[in-house]
Amino acid sequence: MVLRAGGAGPSTDLACPYIPAVLAADATFRGNDSQCDHPAADVVQPIPSGSSNLYASAVWIPAEVKDSNFGLEMSGNGADPTVALYTAHVTPPGSTDGQMIACTLPPTERSICEASLEFYLATQSAVGMQVGPSDLAHLEHALSTFLDQH
Repeated sequence: MVLRAGGAGPSTDLACPYIPAVLAADATFRGNDSQCDHPAADVVQPIPSGSSNLYASAVWIPAEVKDSNFGLEMSGNGADPTVALYTAHVTPPGSTDGQMIACTLPPTERSICEASLEFYLATQSAVGMQVGPSDLAHLEHALSTFLDQH
């Protein structure tokens, strides 16, 4: 999913709850009107990209937690956890292009989610396509480690 909002201001809505640099851009633009939050039970892990303007965060949402942010409509079904990967390209003074992928499957099918997120990172995300091979390998390893821990 790619979100490029039209109109004035940054397109921060997709990734701002999960990527601190996007949250900062949103807060700079919207001030006290910023509405970038997620349930406290979500586990969010920023993943270093090796770049000063490319960001990624992995997210794990417990099966019983409903995260109503865009793209996570399948979360909170009570049976299956959701895993997601958010990426963003942030350019001064706060313009962002955010992308995401989410997967909600039973734990017995977790390998499908892992493969999907890793494939997305390496071949579909703007972040994965803009970093060098070494940084991509670090991103993939950090994502894999996060998914193994949850």
